[in-house]
Amino acid sequence: MNVLLKRLNRLFLIEKLNNVQGWILCIVLAVYISFIASKSMIAGESIIGLFFCIIGGCICLLNTRFGLYIIVAFSFFAILLSRFLFNDTLPSGLILDITVLTIVLGLLIRKKELRTIISSFAASPVTILILVITGYSALEFFNPNAMSFNGSFQAFRKVLNLFLLFFISYYVFDSFEAIKKFIYFLFIVSALAGLYGCIQEWYGLFNFEREWLLADAHRYGLIVIAGHIRVFSTMTDPAAFGMIMTSCAVFFIGLLSNKMTALQRLLVIAGIVFMILGMTYSGTRTANAMLVAGVGFYFLLTIQRKSSLIIAIIATVILLGALYAPISNPSLNRFRTTFQASEDPSYKLRVKNRKSIQPYIYSHPMGGGLGTTGAVGEIFHPGHPLAGFQPDSGYLKKALETGWIGLILFFVLYFLVLKRGINAYFKTEDTEARNIIAATTSALFTFYVGEYAQVAIGQISDVVVYYPLIAILLRIDTFKFKTNL
Repeated sequence: MNVLLKRLNRLFLIEKLNNVQGWILCIVLAVYISFIASKSMIAGESIIGLFFCIIGGCICLLNTRFGLYIIVAFSFFAILLSRFLFNDTLPSGLILDITVLTIVLGLLIRKKELRTIISSFAASPVTILILVITGYSALEFFNPNAMSFNGSFQAFRKVLNLFLLFFISYYVFDSFEAIKKFIYFLFIVSALAGLYGCIQEWYGLFNFEREWLLADAHRYGLIVIAGHIRVFSTMTDPAAFGMIMTSCAVFFIGLLSNKMTALQRLLVIAGIVFMILGMTYSGTRTANAMLVAGVGFYFLLTIQRKSSLIIAIIATVILLGALYAPISNPSLNRFRTTFQASEDPSYKLRVKNRKSIQPYIYSHPMGGGLGTTGAVGEIFHPGHPLAGFQPDSGYLKKALETGWIGLILFFVLYFLVLKRGINAYFKTEDTEARNIIAATTSALFTFYVGEYAQVAIGQISDVVVYYPLIAILLRIDTFKFKTNL
């Protein structure tokens, strides 16, 4: 098996099919696909898709780093691809799960330094608690309040795959250069997503997006408010787009303190502008609060730096201008309502819903079971007291499905993650590493703020940022620059 993998690695990744076998393969495929496509367009497209799946699978088996990049790129753009080519029927979650398992299979086959990496990975308190949460989620199979094994299994499958994604990220970040390469790649995909959102706002939706929007009345009601379309870019919905843009924007704002050429700094600033504009156009008020909280956290963490003071002053001026400038448009008006929540009818309704469901939380220490809330609960747990109840908060969702025991475990995890980041920042002496740590910790803090009003952690587009960022915090102090840890 190792011999076969080495040969495939040479043919595909080293020589990049620039060999006799590659030319023969390309000619045969071109003739075959052309013939099939001439008979049936659907069959031709299916074969092309299968071909790319095989290539992607081989890459994931052979190269873990490229596999992680494929996961990130796919998670950012899969929904757009699904709307464009598959009428929104592409099983993106299942494909992501298969990709993660394929990468893990490649790791198990190669076994390259796997035992050493697992030992260091398992030694972290953050990893231990994530393992405890995964084990606790497995116990939810025996929760007497759940009404469907299949529903619990679907939810647990997601929990398990997220843990594997976390481990893959930890494995890939085996050097400081590996972390920086991932950051470059994350910047590209997040800036492109932000730019696409801006294009939707400036030029309108493409026909296939308009058809998707009009196909569902409930979807239309959520996205179109007062005649204005909340942009969703390449994501599932405006909220998912707005929140991930905020976290990425805060992350790259923090990295502006790094040494860069003038061109690099200009590109980073342009990317941040696209992300923040995209976030604003999404009309996601939670994302607005996340941005303010994330930048504020970064300033407090790095308050001793002159550059942080400059960023804080600029951010304050922009915030005050956005709140009080004598100009008006739908996106700006929605941004302003973020900081007037007590007067917002939807906020009052959320508070009322939370109070009405609190007795259930108190009386069910292990919750109602995984996947029992919202529309998923109606599908897999029909008749369950929580089925159809829409949790307006990630914390509320955790409290309802895993009980107050599970909620406490998550709170401890979030505390340990932030503690890890803060300790690493003050104990690491390398300037570039400190900047990355500060940016990473601030971005993670935005997720925890977002969890109060939305389910900010768990969607296909956010987990591929959230878990790699945690892995960066666990890895960054293990490299060869001075540290007191």
